[in-house]
Amino acid sequence: MFFGPADLAWSYGIHNPTDETLWKEIIIPAAKKVQTNLNKPVGTLTVNPTFAVELFNKHDFSFIACGIDTFSLKKGVDDLLDYVHEH
Repeated sequence: MFFGPADLAWSYGIHNPTDETLWKEIIIPAAKKVQTNLNKPVGTLTVNPTFAVELFNKHDFSFIACGIDTFSLKKGVDDLLDYVHEH
């Protein structure tokens, strides 16, 4: 089962999908129930690689999408601009 943090955040009136409350009180407990009661793998999306590792190692998430294409593109452009400004 895939837990989409942005969709769930807005459903609960939370306007930030990285909000700790969303993860600690909603997503992680729901994922544990799916793992325990349905014996199904769980996954999600995060842009934080440290948190991705925590979800995998500590909370037994089976699959994690880490990063968003627009964030990756923006970082690449930012790095390029930094390089050009430095040189």
